[in-house]
Amino acid sequence: MNTVADFWEEHCIECGEPDCYASCAKYAPARTGRCRRFSYDTGAGLCELCTGARTVAFRPWGKLELLWHGRMTSQRVRKALLLANGLLEPVALMLGAGVYRVWRSVRWRLARVCSRLDRPPTFWRIACVAEQDETLVASVANSDGNEIFRKEIALKAGERFGTWWRLPKIEEGALFRICSYDGTKGRVRFEQLALTDGGPQMVKCVAWDLDGTLWDGTLVEDGAEGVRLKDGVVEVIKRLDACGIVNSVVSKNDEGSAIEALKQFGVEELFVYPQIGWGAKSIALERLAKAMNIGLDAVAFVDDTAHERAEVKAECGEVAVVAPEDVAALVAEACSAGSRMGSERRKMYRDEMARGAAVERDFDGDAEAFLKASALEVELVDVPKGSDIAARCRELVQRTNQLTLTAHRYDGVAFGALLGEATCRAVRARDKYGDFGIVGFVAWTSDRLRELVFSCRIAKKGVERKVLDMLPKGLAVDMVATERNAPIREIVAEWLSASR
Repeated sequence: MNTVADFWEEHCIECGEPDCYASCAKYAPARTGRCRRFSYDTGAGLCELCTGARTVAFRPWGKLELLWHGRMTSQRVRKALLLANGLLEPVALMLGAGVYRVWRSVRWRLARVCSRLDRPPTFWRIACVAEQDETLVASVANSDGNEIFRKEIALKAGERFGTWWRLPKIEEGALFRICSYDGTKGRVRFEQLALTDGGPQMVKCVAWDLDGTLWDGTLVEDGAEGVRLKDGVVEVIKRLDACGIVNSVVSKNDEGSAIEALKQFGVEELFVYPQIGWGAKSIALERLAKAMNIGLDAVAFVDDTAHERAEVKAECGEVAVVAPEDVAALVAEACSAGSRMGSERRKMYRDEMARGAAVERDFDGDAEAFLKASALEVELVDVPKGSDIAARCRELVQRTNQLTLTAHRYDGVAFGALLGEATCRAVRARDKYGDFGIVGFVAWTSDRLRELVFSCRIAKKGVERKVLDMLPKGLAVDMVATERNAPIREIVAEWLSASR
């Protein structure tokens, strides 16, 4: 996923700087030499809201604004630019407002030089929380001044707001703005203000702590008979499961005792790849993501202990860390982009757990021998427009980050157009241990491979190469490199080399 590397700044909604400073009664000088329209609880005196993780209070006529310079960049380059600004901005401020103005100009040009992708963002991700009830207005105006996008954000005191907005077509020089609707009532913490060319990151797994989170009591101290499931927690887990979001366990406990307690409560089958032991939970989450073959950014972690949440945040920054009281918001956001597969997704992961157990039990851990003996079958099936198969294929295209040839996201109209102009097939796989279901999508024209996408569940099973060998020979390949899709690019490169 690529992003915008420009910087959010504070401005006045009637900005005519610097001429307005002398005549405006609301003018308040900042260390930068500009008009100060925010109050901060941290970073007092710094106007820039560069990372989207700052707490502000809008003064009258205050607004957040970003001037888009016309190109996008990778997340890695954006992080490097933010780091450079974090080091140099305080120095510029220390040297005076004149030096700061020079740095601000250089910074904008540097961001443009470092941005190589000549395309606009398609999504605006915003996450924030307000101390008091607050209404904000987010808008986008093109370079001609015409407002092309506008949303009102009704914030409730203490409740986290998070959403993704699909953006209309925007031009170089567009202004992104956020301001208070009717005057600020308190402080607002902006956790994320991201402009990207990829849609919402899907939560694919929610990992639950046990003691104090899934149940009341401590298993080691109270025993299985002394702990009780928390009210409503099983209903939450089942709702996630029905949305195609699988659940797991990450807990510091004795594994045998914890699994036995889960069975006693009748919920053990609701979880996949439980990680139970006495090590750091950040390491357990890394093991979980590896076992499921998903990114850490597709995992949410629920724990009642602030210390454990802080450890995971520090060591696994990509994981969404959630306190139990915030689970309702997590469920609402995760299920809004849930999978049509529903609980079938969890059942397929459970089948995969059984396959893993068979590798260890019957093949002494020899995965290659297991694959040869598993009688894997792969077939390509038609993708009728409007069918459940088509919906599943589009879901794969939207959700997949690693085994995707282009990482392109399609809205319903665009995906329907692809089905009409290319030969499109869904990939179904099964072996003697169970049915994987629809695990891939491939689209090609007479001379070009347009799309190739696979579920992470079939990685390293040989499905990808089997599908490639079923395609017409001599196809050129549309391949877009991302930070995450190196595995599929390597497979396709090997296939192209072997087919020459």
